[in-house]
Amino acid sequence: MADQSYSVDDILLEYELRKKEEAAAAPRPKTATETFAAPQIATQPATSPPATPKKAEPERTVDRIARTRTRVLSVDGRGTRQQTREIVDEDEQIAGQLTFDQFDGSARDESEIEERVARVRSEKVRDFTLIRGGGFGMRLTGEEEGEDESETEEPDDEIEEEETEFDDEIDDFRDYEEAEAIRSELTYRRHTGVIGVTATAVGAFLLLAMLTATYVGLPDAVAPALLLSLQLVLLLGMMGINHRMMGEGWKRFFTMHSDADTVAPVLASAAALYTVWAIFWSEALVVSGLAVGAAGGVGLLAGAFGRQVRLVRICRNFAFTASRTAIKYAGGYVEDERTAREVARGVASEDTPAVVYFHHTPFLTRFLENSYRADPADRMMQWFVPVTAAVALLCAIGYALLSPDKAIPYAPTVFAATLAMALPVWTLPVMQRPISRAAKRSLRSGAMLVGWPTAEEFGDHPQALIVDAADLFPAEQVKLHGIKTFSGTRIDEAITDAAAVVIEAGGPLSPIFHRVIEERTDFLKDVESLAYEQDMGLSGWVGGKRVLVGNRRLLQNHGVEVPEKSYEERYTKDGRCAVYLSTGGELSAMFVVSYLAEPGIAARLRALQKENVQLLIRTCDPDVTAARVCEVMRLPDGAVTVLTAGEGRTYEGLLTAEKETPEEALIASGGRASGKINVLLQSIRLRRGAKAAVISQVIGGSLAMAFSVFVTVTAGVVLMPPVLLGWVLLVGAIGFLVPRFFKV
Repeated sequence: MADQSYSVDDILLEYELRKKEEAAAAPRPKTATETFAAPQIATQPATSPPATPKKAEPERTVDRIARTRTRVLSVDGRGTRQQTREIVDEDEQIAGQLTFDQFDGSARDESEIEERVARVRSEKVRDFTLIRGGGFGMRLTGEEEGEDESETEEPDDEIEEEETEFDDEIDDFRDYEEAEAIRSELTYRRHTGVIGVTATAVGAFLLLAMLTATYVGLPDAVAPALLLSLQLVLLLGMMGINHRMMGEGWKRFFTMHSDADTVAPVLASAAALYTVWAIFWSEALVVSGLAVGAAGGVGLLAGAFGRQVRLVRICRNFAFTASRTAIKYAGGYVEDERTAREVARGVASEDTPAVVYFHHTPFLTRFLENSYRADPADRMMQWFVPVTAAVALLCAIGYALLSPDKAIPYAPTVFAATLAMALPVWTLPVMQRPISRAAKRSLRSGAMLVGWPTAEEFGDHPQALIVDAADLFPAEQVKLHGIKTFSGTRIDEAITDAAAVVIEAGGPLSPIFHRVIEERTDFLKDVESLAYEQDMGLSGWVGGKRVLVGNRRLLQNHGVEVPEKSYEERYTKDGRCAVYLSTGGELSAMFVVSYLAEPGIAARLRALQKENVQLLIRTCDPDVTAARVCEVMRLPDGAVTVLTAGEGRTYEGLLTAEKETPEEALIASGGRASGKINVLLQSIRLRRGAKAAVISQVIGGSLAMAFSVFVTVTAGVVLMPPVLLGWVLLVGAIGFLVPRFFKV
């Protein structure tokens, strides 16, 4: 049977005709399924009388749809997984209609059905949970407690066999069908995170206000025990608000896997316990107790802020990653050594040259895993947190041995004060802030930097970046200044012949001719045997005639006479170029064009060149030369290499081979050269800047430990509140400023 094509209007028209025939033959009230399900594309009921024999007709789209299997989105079976089942003809169900698992064919009250829809949606959101550490989970167990067995639909054998292949939890973003559920959960956490950070900030401010007022002697009428009790309530409330951070932090501490999220829970818990101790010795420890409590509150605020910054970055990046319509180009290295050396002939390297390129990909995998992956702050805190706790304990024991008469109550004070000074509570925000800033800058230029894994992969040793000339000079940066015709050539013929060849080849000139012909490519003639001749231009056959589009060398190489050089120079002042057109062996026209630098691209290219990254350009435009690009972009000589025709074909084969391959979500672009250049530049800067910031926190904590040990051993003086809080705030300020020196 020959296939027939039908438009959407044809299908809807036939659907309306069918409905009118059914209403005339056997009128009946609409069922609930008909009210809420998708439009029913119905066939003739089985109970109707036999139709009059007609001449055989090709099978129509509506009949083909009616007999096919229907993809049904099931929430209570396997969550977002799409399942396949056959449509069964029943007494009140038309064969071929589209249905949902949640509705059967029996008539129901509309309010009941709306309530059920709302319940299903709420269950979907309720079952979705993000898991710290790179993954997330959506429980897809199917049945609910107390569910009536009569309403439970037994799956057929085929579905059971298919579902056993899936895990009970989705551990990452693996399909566009999961995007809405993940986006909803991320948005919910982002909004609740704002509330949590705000409440934590208020609590920290109150703790600092209480300490300041007590230290300067204002609240003499307030009992010290009452102040400390109020501090304890505030601390416990702030810990409750950040209960997720507290639970995850202590879990990692006790399993010897401390990270940047562990610092704040350890300090806050120590501050709360010390506050309880200080309540019993309120007259002697009121100021010390308030100081340690304030440090614990600042630590909770720093931790909550750092987690929120990370979550905001993930939400922004997810909007790029989960977009179905956005074209995505994943970044990667040319892995084959022979190919890498061929395209990067100008790069000196003992090993395989580290050449970065971007290729089209339909999907970015492992997004959440890479977004939450451990960074240098996590790795450093794995050993620094337990070491700090051990040093603080040793200081307390040493103080007790050196000053036994003051061991109670001051030994716990030494422990708490040392811990408060030495634990780098700002480590998490200090690390997440530059990552978030680099990711935000990348998104502004149309690219995505997923997180620290991007800096690890692309921030250390990239030696070259390949871009297409069409991306380097987008449509608005190539100008057509005029057309000069020769040999009596009609202007419209010159434009159409040149447009056919240039548009077929692509490149920077292609948008010019698209604009000139107003996107009417339908009347252009086919181009045959199109070829790019190195450093000269394009040649092809259009309408049985050889058409050449390029510089004067191209035409001279094919025996076509060109004007004198002095004549050409009259039109090519101020950086303009002459592009010649020859049709049928005769000079037809000369197009005067110019290439302009987009400010953002030029500035980023100069910054990338300072990082010793070579720019490799693939082009089929003879006027896009290394010298011209360096001149337009204000780059030093040697910073740009134009791929030869053979190298360009090798690169094109590399793009074609990986065009439809899903790639890991590390670095991606929407296609523009500005985004590709910027995201690579941000990765390089982030690697240095974030590492330096974390090192500053470790150095600050180490100096605090050394100072505490020195004071304990030599003088036995407990640290004063201004010293404690001043040091905590100073180390944090340094951590935030350090990445600025690396322009992160």
